[in-house]
Order: sequence, then C-alpha cells, then structure tokens
Amino acid sequence: KDNEVKRVISNLSLHLVSNPNKMLSEIYRILDKNDKTSSLGLSVWGRKENNFYMRFISEIYKRNNIELPSTRSNFHLSDMEEMRKLLNENGFKINYMKYISIPLSFRGFDDIKSLLNSPVNLNIMKNLNEDLKNKIIDEVKIEFEKEIELNGKVEFEGLIIHAVIA
Repeated sequence: KDNEVKRVISNLSLHLVSNPNKMLSEIYRILDKNDKTSSLGLSVWGRKENNFYMRFISEIYKRNNIELPSTRSNFHLSDMEEMRKLLNENGFKINYMKYISIPLSFRGFDDIKSLLNSPVNLNIMKNLNEDLKNKIIDEVKIEFEKEIELNGKVEFEGLIIHAVIA
C-alpha cells in the first residue's frame, strides 16, 4: 500500500532492473511520506576502473575477439552525479553517498574459477573451440594471479547511498 513502509534496502539490485526509474518511483510510493525518518539504503556497482573482479573476464573476451551478448553495462549507475540526479527525479534527497571497497576472499585461481561457471560465461564458452577455451582459461588465471601479486587481494567497489524523502 502507499505510505506503508519506513525503510527500504536495495543491495546491488537497482543496476540490474531494466527501468531504475520505475523501481525508485515504486519505492517512493510505498515509503511513509508522513514519517521524516523514512529512508532508502541502496548500493550499486562502483566505478568500472576500480572493479577488476567485475570486468576482467569480459576484457579477456574482447582481447580475443569474442563477441559478448549485447547487454547494458551494470556500471551504468556508478557515477555519483547521475545517481544524485536519478534519485532527485524520483523524490529523494541524498543523505550519504560514498564509494567503498570490499575485499573479496579470493586467494587462488580455484577461488575465481567459479566465475567461469556463471550462466553468461558458460554460454560464451560453449561456442568456443577447445584451444580458444583453454587460452581464455589460461588468461583468466594469469590476470587473476597478476592482480593478487600487485594488490595482495581482489576488491569489489560499490557505491552506497542513504536517501530520504525530499
């Protein structure tokens, strides 16, 4: 119902929906506009250049001239000013917004191999010949190990936001 909820938390989902405006307007509709403490907490992927984990396999595909499915990038909401504008347009005022880095527990190649078993990657790999498939796997291993050697860890950057009714 309208004006029924005091808090909404949307963790790493707004960038996945086809129409973020529609999702935000629905959140605004259900938040209790009579309670000044009603709020929205959300997170989206951070900046592409700071998200090795979320981009490196697609970069390897591109380097090897492998066509990727044409989908919108999940980094499309990572710009703070664009997020501020989107939230303002949907009735929200930013209370807090910050990029944060979250260390991931990946330490070896076996930890990261699971990424290759995602539905998107399995679909791409099934169309490759064995030599190219093995080349991709080798490059994933090399890139991952290089990241660990350079930084000692793999991190995920997110953009976290707390917003209130404007």
